[in-house]
Parts: sequence; structure tokens; C-alpha cells
Amino acid sequence: MELISIIAICFIIVLINALFTGLLSNKGQDILLFLTLLTGIILTSIPSLSAITGYPIVEKFLLPHNLGTLNIQLDSLSAWLVLIINFGVLQGSIYGIFYLKSYQLPTNKWIHYMTLPLFHLSMIGVCVFQQGFGFLIAWEVMSLTSMVLVMFEYQKRISIRAALNYLVQMHVGVLLLISAFILLFINTGSSDFSNIALLNNKHIVLVIFGLFFAGFAIKAGFVPFHTWLPIAHPAAPSHISGMMSGLLVKLGIYGIIRVVLYLPMEYTTIGTFILVLSLVTTLFGIANAGLRSDFKRMLAYCTIENIGIIGIGIGIGLIGKGINEHLISWLGFTAALLHILNHSLFKTLLFYSAGSVYRQTHSKNIEHLGGLIKFMPYTAAIFLIGGIAICGIPPFNGFVSKFVLYKSMIAGLSYSNTEISMLFILSMAVLAISGGISIFTFTKNFGLIFLGNTRKKLEHQPKEVNWAMLLPQFIIIAAMLSIAFFPSFYISLVSDSSNKLSTIYNISNSISACSPHILSNVALCSACFILIIGLVFAIRQALTSKLPETTFETWGCGYTGPAKATQYTGRSFSETLAKLLPIIPSQKLLEPKERKGIYIQKLKFSIRYHDIFDVYIIEPFTNLVNRMISLFRFIQNGQVQLYLLYGIVFLLIILIGSFWNIIR
Repeated sequence: MELISIIAICFIIVLINALFTGLLSNKGQDILLFLTLLTGIILTSIPSLSAITGYPIVEKFLLPHNLGTLNIQLDSLSAWLVLIINFGVLQGSIYGIFYLKSYQLPTNKWIHYMTLPLFHLSMIGVCVFQQGFGFLIAWEVMSLTSMVLVMFEYQKRISIRAALNYLVQMHVGVLLLISAFILLFINTGSSDFSNIALLNNKHIVLVIFGLFFAGFAIKAGFVPFHTWLPIAHPAAPSHISGMMSGLLVKLGIYGIIRVVLYLPMEYTTIGTFILVLSLVTTLFGIANAGLRSDFKRMLAYCTIENIGIIGIGIGIGLIGKGINEHLISWLGFTAALLHILNHSLFKTLLFYSAGSVYRQTHSKNIEHLGGLIKFMPYTAAIFLIGGIAICGIPPFNGFVSKFVLYKSMIAGLSYSNTEISMLFILSMAVLAISGGISIFTFTKNFGLIFLGNTRKKLEHQPKEVNWAMLLPQFIIIAAMLSIAFFPSFYISLVSDSSNKLSTIYNISNSISACSPHILSNVALCSACFILIIGLVFAIRQALTSKLPETTFETWGCGYTGPAKATQYTGRSFSETLAKLLPIIPSQKLLEPKERKGIYIQKLKFSIRYHDIFDVYIIEPFTNLVNRMISLFRFIQNGQVQLYLLYGIVFLLIILIGSFWNIIR
């Protein structure tokens, strides 16, 4: 079956879902949504499995009314992203269907179910459309549908604000992409990505790449284009946050890699720019994550950090290509492509476990939680596994891509150029520091959410979520372990794309450069480690299962008057880190909460950490725009007579202009 036919069938199925969703019961809506998504996933995965093994699909479809040709291409790079998207959407749909059962908002749910399949199809379209017209339509549909999904609870002001913020920033990105495609069309006669290779002017190449990069970087979340993520993720439902963080932002990365694939020159210059920006993004993202009390906002900043890590791989890949060290280039691109998969897995896992916590406690503030491991043991274990994976610690998948990335940096140290060697040393230092702060961040969040005692009385006693919500999380963990135990298989899947990006043609030699024997040994040790832990717990369970249970207070280090309020807080945990990071502005608030006459009986002290780009760039700019717009408010004054006068003046201008041949 042709790819264009598959896309057309998927679109028809999406329309059927939109037409009938509102007519069905809740259970019928759930079944229809799942079948719609499952059908689209199966239909698009079959050709992708063929394309990823080196059999690309290229089709051209002539558009009516002289709109040109629609180029559709499913190569190994597109197929890699399509398969990641399909796996993520499948797990997200299962989790989301049961996550939303606690919401008593039928209208919201109907709109949500109508939009989600279109969101999935638009992401597939972004991966397969290679010509500007089709790509921009798919990109715009993806932005609009994701905005609707973010504002699921549109009755809340915060959801509307997050959706509008996201929409404005995405349309700034669209304008940049349109400008890039127009400039590409002017210089080559076509808006197809592949025509970038035909550019022969250094300055035009840099301008077109700059426009493409800025447009895609807004979607991906590179600093300073990241400000929508910490606002949108806390407002969206958790399964949407997981899909946006694990899948949507990767399409910004995909766009950058697609442009990089066809670059004809300036590899070292562009690679150095991407690498430096990615280093800043990595440190900025994880530093902010370590200071946040809202665990969904914390995960949003972790997404920014991991986008930076992927960008480091792309930058190293380009630099290696520029200095004709294709092995360095191959390792960098391979690390980037692997980390796209790894991050999509452990970040969705973390958002789903965070969503389970929010669903049972109705709080995202870690200062209000505590002791949930007693009531939600599976969710606690899942969050811990996700935290270990995102920190790049064996035995999980995050270690594999970071190992390949470190390997590319070590290979780069052998190059004779001092500046490039110093840049690679700096990259290793930043990656190591970010890993350390990641461990700090997730130690803090796991400890405050799941250990100790509840810090604030909750409305309802939390309990473990049902198995239908746990199932997709267990499947994700299984996928993560498969990468950790069989890294060579996944490296071989991205080899075709890495070879094209780095112009290496000997696949077997390039794969051996990743030291698969070292990864296999680590995987073997990890498997033994897991088996030993499992064996110890099994023996312990067998020996203690029939013994009576006795509960005691946790030992308080000699302190005999334990109180919940005296537990370690998140602010005290991260205070030292905040002092080491003066680039993150803080605001201290001392508010009187209770007065008796002229005397204050109760005070509330809090510290809020702000995003430096919001404080010094975004807010001043928006305030300036608001002041400029306010100068023209007199035009819209509510007087019908003046509105009629505006029309008459406009008609007079047209008549006078036509009479004097000014307007033709």
C-alpha cells in the first residue's frame, strides 16, 4: 500500500472518530479512541519497520490548482521518529483513558478525545512530509491540536494562560520556518528539505540554517526558546505532558537533524554554535529543575536539560564532520538519536508516575507530600526507576546513550586542534556536572514525595492507582531494560541514519566504535545485580511472610519529639545549590497571615525561584508590547458611530487612491 494511501486512510478514521465521539457513552468513547489510535499506529508502523532497515519510501503527489508537488519520504530517520511516536502514543492513550476517569467534565473529555488522534496523525505528517507546503500544514495542525490538549481544563485560568503562551510562541516559530522555506525556494526553486544541499553561498546557508534552527528550537525547548515548557507541562493532563515532553519536543530536534542532513558547508561553525548553546541549555535546565517545588515543573526543566544533551550529540557530530573525523561525527549523531529514544521512554514514565501522584493527592507541591511509598509502592518504585534512568546510571537505558556521547568526546580529544579539544573537555565537564545535579534533583524529589511522613493533611487517603494505569508504565520499563541489555541492537537501528549524517559507509566498523563489548559487560553486570536484588527480596519474603507485623516510629536520631513540620523541606535541601547558582533569581516573601490587634500572630515565609529569561527578557518585552498596544485603545471605544465613520474613511481612501491611480 502506498504511503499517501495510508495517511489518507488514517485521516478518514480520525474524522470518523471526531464525528461519533460525542454520540457515544463514556465507555464507547474510550473504546473508539483506543481503536482509532491503534489502527493509525499499526498502519504507519508497518512501512516504518521496512524503512528503518534501509528501504526508504519516496512518493510524489501532485496537488490540485497548481499548488505544486507534495513530496513524501519515509527514510530511516523519519521511521525512527515514527516508531518512537507510535510507541509513546500507544502507552499514553492507555494511561490517559484511565487517568481521565476521575474528571467529571464530559465536554472537555469529548474535545480531548476528538483532538488526540489528529495530534498523533499530525506528528506522523511532520516526519514524512519533506516539502514546505505539506510540512508546514502538518506542523501547524500539530501546534493547534497540542494547544487544545494543554487546555483540557479550560475552566481554569492557568490552563488558558498556558495554552495562549504556547500558541503565541509556536506561531513565532512558524513564522521563522515560513521565512526559511521562502528563502530556500527563492534560492533553489523548491522548498524541499533536500534542496538545502544545492545552496552554494556561505551566507545564504547560514541565514537559512539560522531561521530553521530558531523555528525548530522553539518547539524543542533550547535556551532561550524554552519558556513555554515550564508553563504548559504543569497545566496539561499528565499523559499529555508525557507525550509533549517525550514526543512533541523531539520533532523540533527532528527538524534540526533533517536540516543538518543536507547542509553543504559550514559544519564546524554551525556545530560549534549548536554545541555551545546545548551546553548552556543542559546546565540551565537541570539547575532550574533542582530548585523547583512543583514536580511537573521540575520535570519540564529536566526536559530542557535532556534536549541540551541531544543537542550536544548533534554539535559533536557536525564538528566531527567539519574536521573530517567521521568516527567522532558518527558517535555524536548516534548518541543523539539514541537519547531521543531513551528520553522519550524515561520522561513519559516519570510524567505518568507524577500523574498518578497528582491524581491521588491533588497536589503538585512536594512540600505538601511525603510518605507516599506506604500507600503507592508501585508508583514509588516506578518513579525511582525513572529517576535512575534519567540520571544515566546503570542498569537502565540512560546510561547507554550517555556512554556513547562520552565516547565521542574522548575520541575528539585525540584531535590535534587545541580549541576543539578544550571544547570537548568542557562538554565532558558539563555532562558530568549535569549528571550530578540530576542525582541531587531526583534524590530530593523522591525523598520528599515518597519518604518520611505526609507534611500536609490531604483531603483523601491516597492509594495505589489501578493496574490499567500501571500497565503502560511497566511496558515502558521493559523497553528501557531491553535497551540496557541489548544496546547493540538499538545502535544498529540508528546506524543507517548516523551513517548518512556523518558520511560513513562502513556500518560494521562504525558500530564497533561504540565498544559494544563494554556495553554488553555492563548489561550483564546490571542483569546480575537485578537478579541478586530480586533473589534477596524473594528470600526475605519467604522468611518473613508468616511472621506477625509490628509497626514502630522511625528512629529520629535521638530526637524524642518528632513533628511532621520539622522534616527536611525541599527549600532547605536545595538552598546550598541556589547559593551556588546566582544566575537563578529568587524572591523572598514574608506575608502576615494572622493578626491580633496591631500584633502579627502568624507569618508565612517563602522563597520563589524565577526563570532568568522570563524576568529579564520575556516579561519586559511583553510589557513593552502591551504599552504600545494600549496607545491605540482609543480606536476601540464602543461607539457605533465611530465604527461607521472608520468604514466611510476607509472607502474614501480607496476611492481617492483609485482616482489618482495610487491603488490599482
